[in-house]
Amino acid sequence: MKLKLDEHLPADVADVFGPEHDVHSVSAEGLNGASDQRLLDACQAEGRALITLDTDFANILVYPPEHHA
Repeated sequence: MKLKLDEHLPADVADVFGPEHDVHSVSAEGLNGASDQRLLDACQAEGRALITLDTDFANILVYPPEHHA
């Protein structure tokens, strides 16, 4: 599974997913402070699911699950 960790999560959270998952972080990619749309675009381009504590992404009317990894 391809995942992207949001900037508010510690880098060691990637260890929780183990080596069988392909985990990138927003911080390592220089996307700190990026808009929600820029972050979403990056996730979609890479086919990654976003792991975040940002409740804006929980709005399924704005971010329908069937359109996002």
